[in-house]
Amino acid sequence: FYPFLHRHLRMHSTLRILLTTLLLPFSLACKNEIKTPEFLGVNEVKVQSFGLKESQLRMNLRFNNPNVFPIELRKADIDLSIDDRPLGKTLLDTVILVPARDSFEVPVRMRVDMKSLFPNLLAVALKDEFDLGMNGSVRVRRSGINLTIPVHYRGKQKIDF
Repeated sequence: FYPFLHRHLRMHSTLRILLTTLLLPFSLACKNEIKTPEFLGVNEVKVQSFGLKESQLRMNLRFNNPNVFPIELRKADIDLSIDDRPLGKTLLDTVILVPARDSFEVPVRMRVDMKSLFPNLLAVALKDEFDLGMNGSVRVRRSGINLTIPVHYRGKQKIDF
């Protein structure tokens, strides 16, 4: 009876060590949950091409990484709106290395449907700030793990003419 019990305890402790060794890295990686980057503002807005039906804009979206670890921003798919009116869609498919607890800029191109821009342009021209809305998602990578994080932002944006 004793050899059976000894073998069972030894197998049980070996299994425990094996599970701890395999699960410890995953639990440490998941311990620090990835927080959504905080939106800081828009700068360097430039008209790349202007057309009566569609125009192309380039701009930098400024964010802050609140995480205590660096992340890779791998993809962004965000819809922008001004005063609850759709403005355009931004797409990013380049990799941006984001340092821990630091601000960073995401250069984006945006196609703007001119039909939706004209009512927005008139409304924005009469004010010194407007409501900016962003809805979409970003794909980030940390320690080889890809995560899609939803982005929902609504706030006032000042206009510097």
